[in-house]
Amino acid sequence: MQALSRSTMVVGIMIALVAVCGVRLRADDGEKPDSPTSELISILVQVTTEDDEPIEGAIVRRHGLRTVVERGTSYVWDPKSHGSHEDLLTDVDGNVEITYPKYVKERFETGEVSLLVNHENFISVAQDSSVRKGVIRVKMERGNRYFVRALDASTKEVIVQNVYCELSGDAGSNEWKLLKDGTLRSHAVAAERDFLRVVYLPADGAAMFSSPVYLGNHVTSIVGRRLPDVLVKRGRQIHGRLDDTVPRPVKNGHVILIATSAISGKDESRLTWNDWTAIDADGKFHFESVPPETIVMVVAVCDGYLSAAATLDELEAAGIRGEEAAAFTSQNRVVPMVKRSKSDVSDWTLPMLPTASCRVTVLAPDGTPLPGAEVSAWPNQYFPGLGSSVIGDGYRSAKRHKLTEEQLKQLWSWTQQDEMKKLGVLMNFRQAYTQKTDKKGIAVLHTLPGGQAAAIQQRLLVDHPDYEVPDSPDQPLRRFVMVPLLAEETAEVTVRMQPKGIEISGHDATN
Repeated sequence: MQALSRSTMVVGIMIALVAVCGVRLRADDGEKPDSPTSELISILVQVTTEDDEPIEGAIVRRHGLRTVVERGTSYVWDPKSHGSHEDLLTDVDGNVEITYPKYVKERFETGEVSLLVNHENFISVAQDSSVRKGVIRVKMERGNRYFVRALDASTKEVIVQNVYCELSGDAGSNEWKLLKDGTLRSHAVAAERDFLRVVYLPADGAAMFSSPVYLGNHVTSIVGRRLPDVLVKRGRQIHGRLDDTVPRPVKNGHVILIATSAISGKDESRLTWNDWTAIDADGKFHFESVPPETIVMVVAVCDGYLSAAATLDELEAAGIRGEEAAAFTSQNRVVPMVKRSKSDVSDWTLPMLPTASCRVTVLAPDGTPLPGAEVSAWPNQYFPGLGSSVIGDGYRSAKRHKLTEEQLKQLWSWTQQDEMKKLGVLMNFRQAYTQKTDKKGIAVLHTLPGGQAAAIQQRLLVDHPDYEVPDSPDQPLRRFVMVPLLAEETAEVTVRMQPKGIEISGHDATN
């Protein structure tokens, strides 16, 4: 999971609205509730070169939405509620028609559609496009083309199978094609993406990596540049354990890892590698191969405990200082431990902190217990410079490289999460943060970040087919509940629901 910054990690959708930007409509005002799928709108996409020449055969894919009133929040495209998001091809005139839902959620009107546009001969485009101009225009630039081969460092033989290439910045394995002689051929690459790393994933054995290869200072539109052959070898092993704060046996534990070439600097120069591994009952964990020449950041989670943040001494030892170090010192969010080492790490002990719980009682409008309501929280882990995701969410770069093109398209789809977990690509801890109420209307969430000295505020969402959280006066247009949490304590909150449709949150351009 580079962050979807990327570290394509999946971020929980937190509704953040300003009261003056929206309206609250009540059913007794004569307004009829609209569902997000009540109307799909068509719009034309035109894909051209910088000189306005049409590009035929460009692949256009919808992957997200933004509303009119909450420009800063991106909603993942959900085919169940937003309509199909299959790949579409531009015609000879560079045109293709797409559809999008009028409303993203309730009465939150769609303002922008997030598109991914690809063509082998042009630099891929990720674009948030306004739907208010009648036509979406996408311009694509020609880029550099590279050819590179990998040699096994021990045998000096060319590797012809299971070899991949990663570009700095937003990269994907579909941007390279492996030829029969072991040559990796790139699609068009933006000149700003100035590093690459070759990865070999043998059928049985540890991942092998090349050193970063610098591509910078090249003019755009190189027809084809053959790079020198690169040597690949096994990366660093990391052996670690949780400290004795956590009682044994450790339950439901795993470690999320991101190895990065840099914390700060431009995204186009940063190479990242993502992995996760289970923690055994004795509190031990192991990573078989991590790229060399990287800063390793980890977050550990298990029932009732989360890893502590790196200390200033540990940051200093990893060469992280000044503003970079300040990003690791937040008291209100989970940040990683850090390690920089040129050799294997044999005994990395992670200090752990106890967490909080929250007992939520959900009532129907008449005050009786409401079973079957889904209570959820979205506490985040933050990797400085790379973005954030729900605590415990992670993915494996090695597994991602082995996905088919079709599977890659579905990697971050909500409907494919279980399948990606079965394939070993994704790992999440979300079962701790999503529970349904029992017959007494009670759900208990565990392993929530709690303040060690002062309470941390946590948002809770409650979902039910027939009822919803009232739109409270002190939190207008926000259907969530705020709960203060302290470590080693169980907070209690009662939520009384109302029938859906009494009020509709959002903003309609006609109002």
